[in-house]
Amino acid sequence: MRALRILGDSPAHRASVCAQGGLVPCVQMLNSPDPDVVCTAVRAVSQLSHDCTLDCAEQLSLAVPTLVILANGEGVKAAVRQAALGTLSNLCSQGALRPMLGNAGAIDLLIAEVKAVLGAPTRCLPLVRSLCLCCREALNRRRVKELGGLELLLDILRDPHYRSAHYKIIAAFLHYCYDTTALAMLSSGGWHPCWQRG
Repeated sequence: MRALRILGDSPAHRASVCAQGGLVPCVQMLNSPDPDVVCTAVRAVSQLSHDCTLDCAEQLSLAVPTLVILANGEGVKAAVRQAALGTLSNLCSQGALRPMLGNAGAIDLLIAEVKAVLGAPTRCLPLVRSLCLCCREALNRRRVKELGGLELLLDILRDPHYRSAHYKIIAAFLHYCYDTTALAMLSSGGWHPCWQRG
């Protein structure tokens, strides 16, 4: 598994590992009773899920509940938690998996982690991007709104350290254009889209 993680050093190599079935044994080992095996497996899965392809997402779909448990961090090493959370974040790039991720509790985890690492933009930006992607589906939009994600994204929009994410955040807000509750929330928070100015 460590060798597979090292081999996944580029999008082409990761796609090749997934296409040849290299991801499957790593996924299976996520449920090992040996904590060291789980740590190695989740780190391999995290690396192989970067620039996640649909093939990779499909192979990881059955592991989502396990990854959510590991990302909750109860009784696991910090490295395991971070790798599991990174994998869930990577999976958000595939629209087919986002409803499942929302149902499993991934959005709550993303919001909590963004809040925890706001002072470290390098670590936080991929999570913000994933949270913005989750605003594309109706059920996940509702979850983001109910869990305080809109207020969090508004705070990030005001932060000059996150300038590179501002376009993604504004694009995410546009998905709420028919949600009057969300629009009122955004407006009261200081965001005034152009259609409200006219």
